[in-house]
Amino acid sequence: TEEEAKSDAVNIVAFETKMAEPRMTKEERRDARKRFNPKSMDEMKALTPSIDWKDYFDGIGAKDMDTVIVTDLGYFKALDGILKESSVDDWKNYLRWTLLNRASNSLSTDIETASWEFYSKTLRGSKEQRPAEERALGTINRTMGEALGKLYVDEKFPPEAKEKAKKMIENIMLAFEKRIDNLEWMTPETKEKAKEKLRKMNVKIAYPDQWKDYSDLAIVGTKDGGSYFSNMRNVAQWNYNDDMQKLGKPVDKSEWHMSPQTVNA
Repeated sequence: TEEEAKSDAVNIVAFETKMAEPRMTKEERRDARKRFNPKSMDEMKALTPSIDWKDYFDGIGAKDMDTVIVTDLGYFKALDGILKESSVDDWKNYLRWTLLNRASNSLSTDIETASWEFYSKTLRGSKEQRPAEERALGTINRTMGEALGKLYVDEKFPPEAKEKAKKMIENIMLAFEKRIDNLEWMTPETKEKAKEKLRKMNVKIAYPDQWKDYSDLAIVGTKDGGSYFSNMRNVAQWNYNDDMQKLGKPVDKSEWHMSPQTVNA
């Protein structure tokens, strides 16, 4: 009923507030050292004895996990108490709300509008919602940015243009190296370190040399039983699998984290 929904909403806000209170402040989070806390599974168990962390990580596909980076120690220390003092219904309501909230943009128009009116209009001061076509393009850009980027590059940016830009950057780096050599306030040792750092810069120009392969991402049309929600769920699963296969491997520094068509200046 509507009354039950209102009561649940009040309880969810109180529950979220309880979980937010032990977290670090924005000022504390600016200190990277406070956010870097490597912990073994045994140490995680000591932080929150109520959670079997090995079982948790095995369950999400991160088997043989031996160390994790805890970004907020205070929260995980407090979490054990929150788990013990909260009812199953508290967690059910909170998790149900979290699912609906995260998926709001891919559910009904009423739910999407309600989400926009609170998060964009009330909290951020937006005057009106962007047209559906723009929102759809934004969704594609966020979820399959490189697929869209390849179409853009094929149309607007030939390989010769990339090579020309690459040569320009190489010349800039050579000029910068000469400037380092001419600095009077640097010691020879410091100059060598500076040039070494310059040479190790990983320059990314125009578009990646290796495009992401989306061939195993299932996008199903409505005629075949698909929906916006189910397709967005497939995207989330694809991204999750993509992240998980990187686990335990060296960082791929050639990977792009923004699409070629995204302006970033």
